[in-house]
Amino acid sequence: MTLTETFIPYNRQPTYDAQIAALDWDMVPPPDAMQQELPLTDLVATIRDALMRREPNQTVFISSSTFLCYDPSNLNRRLQPDLYVAFGVEEPAIRDRDAGYLPWEVGKQPDFVLELASVSTARNDLTRKRDIYASMGIPECWRFDATGGDFYGDPLVGEHLVDGVYEPLPITEEPDGHPKGFSPVLGLTLAWVDGVFRIFDAEARDYSQTARERLSTIDAEVTARRAAEDRVRQLEEQLRELRSSRNGDSV
Repeated sequence: MTLTETFIPYNRQPTYDAQIAALDWDMVPPPDAMQQELPLTDLVATIRDALMRREPNQTVFISSSTFLCYDPSNLNRRLQPDLYVAFGVEEPAIRDRDAGYLPWEVGKQPDFVLELASVSTARNDLTRKRDIYASMGIPECWRFDATGGDFYGDPLVGEHLVDGVYEPLPITEEPDGHPKGFSPVLGLTLAWVDGVFRIFDAEARDYSQTARERLSTIDAEVTARRAAEDRVRQLEEQLRELRSSRNGDSV
């Protein structure tokens, strides 16, 4: 049975309500959060789109920069993955919980996390967060560095958990020189293409559009369709005028 075929009902535990009410929400965003916002939004939307297009009816939770708690005794011990994914879970119930993702209520840890490199977060991504993800038992941990490796050492890094330790997943530059690696958890090939995150289609040997590119394509198609419809209306009006003129001449 695959991850997408399982389902775990949410087990809300009222004993945590008081802790949630007392949480420390005074958290300051990193200084380069604005620079990260658009690339991260695009990355999240690209993965969400690829998963939904492949299997529209799957139960999957996908979130970005929300809280992932890892200590039931202290909900202030939490992380903010840039992206994390959990299959077979009750998404509405998770989003209804103000504290964030509580694995002991959800019924499982996330299946996949990805960090996007930045000046302010790179060191923490490579050390503390990675170690905590491993201790939580998250099967896959990926890192994407738009600079090509200035922060993480490599443009794209994928790791899977083996006996409690993250081991590297294969990254290849075949067939076109762009780093890419297959995520067994997502069932997708993730790629770094000139600093942009993309999904590689091995069968088509091509890359999917990013979410922003898809929106631009849709906007262009809508604009072209409207222009064509306007042109049809103009031609129909000219045809009516021509017929009216001919009818008048024949009287």
